[in-house]
Amino acid sequence: MLVAMCLEENMRSVFEKFLIAVIVLLKVIDAMNKDSGITVSSLKVDGGMTSNNLLMQLQADLVGIDVGMFTHFPADTNQDWDPGSF
Repeated sequence: MLVAMCLEENMRSVFEKFLIAVIVLLKVIDAMNKDSGITVSSLKVDGGMTSNNLLMQLQADLVGIDVGMFTHFPADTNQDWDPGSF
């Protein structure tokens, strides 16, 4: 029971942090759109969490723009990326 409770608490914490990051991302994208006058139409993402397809789909759905993942890890400026992954 204790192990299950700890796992549940850890998962909740991870999802809460993810949602906070998405909220911050929405504010940054909104500010970029207002400041530049150009609408951000896609994001390029990399890092460990991008290996979770569900998480990236949730991010794309919540933010409302295409999220493209780099095809190789770790990503750098010389690597290809899939612009319409989610």
